[in-house]
Amino acid sequence: MKTKPQRSLALRLLVLIAFCGGSSFAAEMVESLDIRYATMPGVDPNLLSLDIHTPKAAKAAPVVIYVHGGYWKAGDKSEMGRLPEFFCGHGFVLVSVNYRLAPAAKHPVLIQDVARSVAWVHDHIAEYGGDPAQIFLTGHSAGAQLVALLGTDAKRLGELGKPLSILRAVIPLDSAAMDIRDVAANDRRLDSPYRTAFGDEPAGWADASPIVHAAGGKGLPPFQIVVAYGPAIANKKEGVDEFAALLRKGGTRTEVVDASSFREHQSLMTEFGAADDPVSAAVLEFIESVRAGKATAGLGGECVLKAEGKSAEEAARNLEAYRTRILMKQFDKNGDGRITREEMSTQTFLFGQMDANKDGLVTTEELAAFHQRTQPIQKAPAKPESPAKTSADAWKPDDQDIGSASVSYRDPEFLQSGGLVTFADQNGNVWVGAMDLQTGRFVKANGGRDHRLDGPISEWSRYCNGPEWGFDANGSAIFYIKDNAQGTGQLWRAQPPWNKPLITQLTRDTDIHNWICEPSVNPTLPSTRVIVYHGKPQSQGNVDAWLDEDKPDRLQPFTDRMIVARWCYNTNLITFAYRAQPGQTEPSQVTLVDTDTGKSRIITADEGNKIDPWLWRAPEFGGEVLLCANIDSHTLGIYRDVNHDSSPWQRIATLTLPSDAPHQTLKSVEPVNGGRGAFGRSWFTAQAGDDKDKDTSIWLLGFDPNGTHTIRRLDDGAQTGKPARRLDPESYIGERELFVYYTLVGDGSSQLHRCRTAITKEKP
Repeated sequence: MKTKPQRSLALRLLVLIAFCGGSSFAAEMVESLDIRYATMPGVDPNLLSLDIHTPKAAKAAPVVIYVHGGYWKAGDKSEMGRLPEFFCGHGFVLVSVNYRLAPAAKHPVLIQDVARSVAWVHDHIAEYGGDPAQIFLTGHSAGAQLVALLGTDAKRLGELGKPLSILRAVIPLDSAAMDIRDVAANDRRLDSPYRTAFGDEPAGWADASPIVHAAGGKGLPPFQIVVAYGPAIANKKEGVDEFAALLRKGGTRTEVVDASSFREHQSLMTEFGAADDPVSAAVLEFIESVRAGKATAGLGGECVLKAEGKSAEEAARNLEAYRTRILMKQFDKNGDGRITREEMSTQTFLFGQMDANKDGLVTTEELAAFHQRTQPIQKAPAKPESPAKTSADAWKPDDQDIGSASVSYRDPEFLQSGGLVTFADQNGNVWVGAMDLQTGRFVKANGGRDHRLDGPISEWSRYCNGPEWGFDANGSAIFYIKDNAQGTGQLWRAQPPWNKPLITQLTRDTDIHNWICEPSVNPTLPSTRVIVYHGKPQSQGNVDAWLDEDKPDRLQPFTDRMIVARWCYNTNLITFAYRAQPGQTEPSQVTLVDTDTGKSRIITADEGNKIDPWLWRAPEFGGEVLLCANIDSHTLGIYRDVNHDSSPWQRIATLTLPSDAPHQTLKSVEPVNGGRGAFGRSWFTAQAGDDKDKDTSIWLLGFDPNGTHTIRRLDDGAQTGKPARRLDPESYIGERELFVYYTLVGDGSSQLHRCRTAITKEKP
């Protein structure tokens, strides 16, 4: 590893300029450089050293220890911007520390080195004019993860004979890695910095995750978490919010400072300590409140900072320039400052929106204009976003197997208006069965196999979804994919009477597979519109398109990527969101498609990668169309078109699973009743845990505009603790109660389970 030249241990006396508010004053600082806090054979001494910056003639001065960033594999203690001038100018001793770097060192070596440096400071800082009883720990980026880990995992300092109480407070500056389990598992890059630093084992990821230790932490030092929810790191807000909530749950005062309106990840650090910088002022105020004993009252909250005057204007320009650079870096493969259609070959639909003058090139100016149109700096919501609060009722799951032991149930779908269910069995045969409106069970004892319609469905379709209900002015029909004689998947329709169904082949491609996504449910349309994935397996040219069942040969492509897309109940609108690609820096947003006009636009502009977006008609707003989206596979975001113009929709609520839920990954989130709510309230079903996990769970999430959201686990695993793969929850409203169903997948035939919810007409 290439290291920086060694510097002399001699003391240096420097004149510095320190900023306080809008004024500056001269002061003197003593530097003590390259002091070893540990010695190990074969280890570069620079990696086990620290620098001390002390105001001249300091005695018993408070101490700030800084841990640098650099993805745990780069950086140096000398890279600290204005920190020495700022803190020494305010009477603090600043200590900047090095630690061994990946890939030569992996967890827990990195955190052990940081712990050693802190222990050394506690033992020796009095020799340099510092007060060992007044130590404050901070770090930026990767350094923020390390200081958050040291401040929550007592064993690290404990191994050195030091209690956590030697830290007066911990101040992480902009980390998106509070949960290493999540970022490491979801980073598919071959050179993933998370795996480089923390290995490949989930147990190591958990041990390195501050969020894991915060969940059980007691007696932790106060935290101030400073963040810039900018485009560089997409899932930051959800991780920070969860981390802060867990700290507060354990009784730790935790302040969250949001500088997103004028800072991004790098400028948060490079501008720290500059004149009129609100971030450094907020940090200094927090430290002084801790020193004065004021930071022990209450559990803290969130503070949104704003820049003012010329500094605000400059910050806004810098932020826009940064965002444009990020977009250009993402797509400009040859680095010539222009993006060609070929460089965006996988996203030509997006290229068409960026290329304003249609000359086949996207310039920096066009990128900036596109970003301003689609992702402007967000206005404050009309109403503060409401935190999720688990309902206080003593809920006990009522989960029962209702299917036949000899039948597998693949992706069952319920027709609310007809009291029917359709599914594919283990052989791919398509069935229709009647549901009992009182009990939520099958009417007959044949496991839902009242009528066999057709089959087998396409083998490819089984990996996407099975038969689906469509509904229009003429009533219901079932749509599915079945192979033709050449083995190519085609779209078929079955319509009643179900005892003698009318079967029709709709598409007749010779060499193209069609994988059904979903039909429209709109009683005002004369015929059903159906979304299909259209293309060949693992080949170029695959698209999402919709077709009218009466004109199946007229495909209407709306994106050049195969992606899950959804209809909004009783409308002509489709929503979809691209999955994040490796190396992507901008969050994936939700696109709205009007199938009547062919026009589309991006309707979200906030942090977090969106998947599984649904429009639904919210009873709480008189049936107004709202949007829900699964954000970073961990959060359900609720959005409303507040301004009713071309501006992005605003997130009005965020629903998350309880912090002690056994599975935090959300999947298969969808609104109940096809997007109409139940008994006057909006509800959502969700699977927690990935399909490949050996243990997953089924949840019901209830939205409340006032913030008292209902979060319930429905499957029996909450009581039995028995692990099982529970997949694809679906809903059905009985005569008096909302029922939720899921498929239990094991070694034999998959089972269909029905869960009671206690959501009734009397208890909405």
